Amino acid sequence: KEKITAREHFVKDRTRAINAIKMLFAARGLDLPFEDLTTLKAGKWLSEHDDLVIKHFGNALSDFNRAIKDFEKEIEKSLPEKALKLKQLKGIGDLTAAIIYTETKGKIISPEALASYAGIAPLEHSSGKSKKHRNNKAGNRRLNCIFYRISIHQSRFDEKGKAYYEKKLAEGKTKRHARKCLARQLVRLVFHLLKD
Repeated sequence: KEKITAREHFVKDRTRAINAIKMLFAARGLDLPFEDLTTLKAGKWLSEHDDLVIKHFGNALSDFNRAIKDFEKEIEKSLPEKALKLKQLKGIGDLTAAIIYTETKGKIISPEALASYAGIAPLEHSSGKSKKHRNNKAGNRRLNCIFYRISIHQSRFDEKGKAYYEKKLAEGKTKRHARKCLARQLVRLVFHLLKD
């Protein structure tokens, strides 16, 4: 969990450095020759620049890129067997599996409890005879975001996920609601993979 958190800090620092470089070039009226500044080529070009400010930003960017890659390799190496099982599902890579595993470790009792913990299970919002539900704004926001991202991936690239998503759309649900329903199904799958 510490490695994941440290990687996230470096990603934020890298984003700040990239934004600062883009603002510097925009303020000077210059065009950047690279769209993606996270590549090795872009980092090398910035580090070898004649301008001292750009050069040091380039060095910092290269350091951030190196640190992020080092943490990703370390996370991949230290993934437990249960977390590796999660990679069976489309849309889950090493980092996503590691985050799900660390965020749910020791907190899984049932699929319903996991859905509630991840903020995916809707909350009842009833008044009188009318029964309504609303989105759960509580719960673990990191897990909520991950399950939503996986549902987007599955609704596009996974056969079963796409079929389920289209079924929900046919029932009259909005795209967002259909993805929430798919995320709820993914919670069940993740639960059973972690519990096996």
